[in-house]
Amino acid sequence: MMRLFQLDSEDDIEKVVAQLQQIAQKRCTNTT
Repeated sequence: MMRLFQLDSEDDIEKVVAQLQQIAQKRCTNTT
């Protein structure tokens, strides 16, 4: 998992962060 954070370009990092946020939101909505 930590490999995702070793990206060089900021654009890729932003994409990873966005994906993590989406996953977090899905987990929050599913665990009701």
